[in-house]
Amino acid sequence: MLQQAANRKEDDGVRDLIHETFQILWFSARLTSMGETPKGPHETVKQMLDIVIIDPARSHVYLGSMLQEMLYGTGEGDKGKSETKKRQHNTQKYCSVLVSELFEELIRFEENRTSSDKKTAGPHLVALLSILRVFAESSPSLLLKHVDTLLPYLKADNSVSRESEAAIVFNVCKIFGQVSNHLSEGSIQKLGRSMLTQDLRKIIYGFDSKPTSAAVELLANFGSRSLSPNNPFTTELMKIAKIFYSLLYSKKGKISDFAKLTGQEKSNIQRAMSVIGSICRHYYSSKDGNPIEDIEGKLVIIDPSEINWSNLSYSSYAILEEYLDQNHMTIKCNALRALGGIFLSHPRVMLALEQQGILKELISEASHPDLQLETLKCFQAILCSEERRVESGEARRQMQSKEHITSSKQVSGDQDGDATLIGSCCTEHLARLFEMTSSCNVDIRANATRLIDTLSRQGLLNPMEVVSTFRSNHYNFL
Repeated sequence: MLQQAANRKEDDGVRDLIHETFQILWFSARLTSMGETPKGPHETVKQMLDIVIIDPARSHVYLGSMLQEMLYGTGEGDKGKSETKKRQHNTQKYCSVLVSELFEELIRFEENRTSSDKKTAGPHLVALLSILRVFAESSPSLLLKHVDTLLPYLKADNSVSRESEAAIVFNVCKIFGQVSNHLSEGSIQKLGRSMLTQDLRKIIYGFDSKPTSAAVELLANFGSRSLSPNNPFTTELMKIAKIFYSLLYSKKGKISDFAKLTGQEKSNIQRAMSVIGSICRHYYSSKDGNPIEDIEGKLVIIDPSEINWSNLSYSSYAILEEYLDQNHMTIKCNALRALGGIFLSHPRVMLALEQQGILKELISEASHPDLQLETLKCFQAILCSEERRVESGEARRQMQSKEHITSSKQVSGDQDGDATLIGSCCTEHLARLFEMTSSCNVDIRANATRLIDTLSRQGLLNPMEVVSTFRSNHYNFL
């Protein structure tokens, strides 16, 4: 039912019935079969946990989609429906009760679990925190008074498997990221004086790219929202950036012999590229300087001792471009993935790569399939991230924080024109993207189709052109 409710192509009447069913089952107190004792939030939480434990990733998406629609409606058609407004109001009130019950369940679980529960403890904790993340994404204010309860989970010392530990810290970082927009300056300063920065640093050094990126994003989030001139979040983030930038700087002369490096050295280089890409993507600095170019117009790789917020992104691009030029496929794919973060924060860098013909080369038939696939994923991630940035209001916040943007320019509406460069670079390669939908590699076919669908949904493609091209390609294939 959750899957059907999340399906936009499902009949509106069917979706309304599903929402009404869940309104009764989960978002209001209901009676037992005997009609005597009301079933409260505890029963609802148990049912949610049973569903999420089966398939955490997909259940999180389906539950989140349903909750968003029940809280805020499905679109313009909902605005005049008094019944819908009443349902949304009741849902918001009951969600507060459910969030409190989820934290009660979390405390009960921790009080009662033993060392023998290690196998079941991980999935149960992941499911609980995944549900809390759904509520944080839908209505962050519901979790404001509970955030202190979650802080210990960022220490990554929860006596569960490594996989569950990664999922736990990822969910908690995401919850804090949503709630951070609603925290007061005093609360942020209090968190800065706690062990939070050290805990996030350990996550960045010890886990794979997903929780690492979430930890970097959280540091950047708190750093950009604190008014303190030397806030600990920004300071810690710059320390981490310098450490990993220095590593890439010291190894750039040895990457031609990447295969001869030890496993630990390879892992360190890959982590360094991932972290640098995440920092450039998530931390927005109003002190961004102009790129420093050499005599041939190439960006200069700055010495690590001179790195600061005004030159980090451009110098990181220059150093990652060197890694992208190598013949080793793992290095190239990791470098491209890291560059995606810089493209998001500095779209004109992506335009430079396009003008050099590098993007065309990356998705050409002559390119390695892994590199073609990584380029498609990079395009898709950039488009979706930019879409979320605009819809969430983050794009407007960043624009208003730019010191060189005057009020008259803000009114004119053309000050964020760089954002359109991302879609333009993708549409430049439409012919090749359509070709890739007929690739022998199933992953390339799927990702090329997904990218074309995203471009079409965002209004960057004419839908009739898409249908016509797909039909023509299908006939040619037959």
